[in-house]
Amino acid sequence: MELIKKYRFIIAGILVLVALIILRNSGTGHFRYDAKKWAEPSFSGANIIDRHGIDSLPGEKLMVFLTPDLVSALTFEVPALSIPYDSILTKKYRHLLARHSGSVVLYSSDISVSARVWMALSQSGFRDIFVLDPDGNEELANKKFRTDTLASPEL
Repeated sequence: MELIKKYRFIIAGILVLVALIILRNSGTGHFRYDAKKWAEPSFSGANIIDRHGIDSLPGEKLMVFLTPDLVSALTFEVPALSIPYDSILTKKYRHLLARHSGSVVLYSSDISVSARVWMALSQSGFRDIFVLDPDGNEELANKKFRTDTLASPEL
C-alpha cells in the first residue's frame, strides 16, 4: 500500500496514457490495414474512367478538380468542386466528400496526382472514387492485337 501511495502520480499518468492509446486505436480516422484489398481496383484499372464513362456512373456524380486552374478549362455536366490535392484529407473536405451520396471523379492535369489522392481516399474508407483519364487510352483501343507473325502468316 505504501508503494501505491508513493507512485500514485506515475500510475495515474500511465493509466491516462493507456486510455489515450486505446481511444486512438479505436477511432475511425486512420487508414485501413488490408492494403491489397483496397488497392485491387487500381491493379485492374477499374478506378480509371474516361470522359464517356462519367455518364455511365450510377447515382449523383461530383467532379473534384485537384488543381484550381483546371475548373475553368474543362466543362462537364456534373457538379464540380475545386480542392487542393495537398489538403484533401483535412476534416473539412473529408466531411464534404462523405456527405456526397454518389460517385466522385478526381481530375488533375497530372494523372499520378489523381492516383495518389485516390489511394489515400480509398485507404481512408471512401467508396465510388474514380480517376478521370481524359485521353481514355484511345491509342490502345485502336491497336489490333496480332499474334506472332513467325507462327502464322499475317492476313
